Amino acid sequence: MEDLIKEEKQSAIRISRALQAFFNENPGTTVLRSDDAYDILVTKGLVERDRHHGIKFRDFLRRLKEAGALSFIPQCQPEPGNGHYTNWYFRSVSAVTPLVKSPIRQKISTDGYAALRAEIDTFDKVPESRLNYVAKEIRKTYPRAYEHWTLAEVNLLQETAKQIACTLELSKIFGRQPSAIKRKLKELDCIGTLNIL
Repeated sequence: MEDLIKEEKQSAIRISRALQAFFNENPGTTVLRSDDAYDILVTKGLVERDRHHGIKFRDFLRRLKEAGALSFIPQCQPEPGNGHYTNWYFRSVSAVTPLVKSPIRQKISTDGYAALRAEIDTFDKVPESRLNYVAKEIRKTYPRAYEHWTLAEVNLLQETAKQIACTLELSKIFGRQPSAIKRKLKELDCIGTLNIL
């Protein structure tokens, strides 16, 4: 491990934290290939964009592996490919924590829930052909992930949040990631006033 400089170790730790945060925010995503991890890390400013779509990132992973320091990114699981090629996969390392029952202020009936879902399903969506692999995978769990919030959807969220105090429940209804729901409610200044979890 002495071959790695302090900055490389710190960079590996930051990469690990960013990947784990991604998995925590996107529980439907179980595995990422190096290209997908690269896209996420470039967006976060943790790896440099290159014209070979992640060659420098893969070289960094190779250096970590050769130095016996891949444990700095415990999500990384290299698998041998053809010849000297290595396939790099990333999986979540956090233990699954049980979900807490959401506090419901007023129980929404099954019909009310279905009506909300039906209304939300009428909102426009970006065609899947315009999404990258990561977004498509996330959409399997959260069908409205990465959509722009319409005014009608924002109003519906504000009204529903008055009845349901849990971002996980709201996430299921609106088909968006819990982090997106929480961020939007924070923008609307609803977190404190409605005691959202």
